[in-house]
Amino acid sequence: MNYSDAAQLREKWGDKPCAHPEIEAEVEVGHPSNNYVCTTCGKVGEGNQWNTTERKDLN
Repeated sequence: MNYSDAAQLREKWGDKPCAHPEIEAEVEVGHPSNNYVCTTCGKVGEGNQWNTTERKDLN
């Protein structure tokens, strides 16, 4: 997912909680970064395991 698509998702999602059920690699100017994006809310995190900690926090 590219940066601008992730930003649009974040804007639409707002401050609601999200379990980040699915993430995909973020792409910046055609090149993958080390970041991953939640395809539900658009939150960006470093590495492909960032969302597991976030999920635990929601329980």
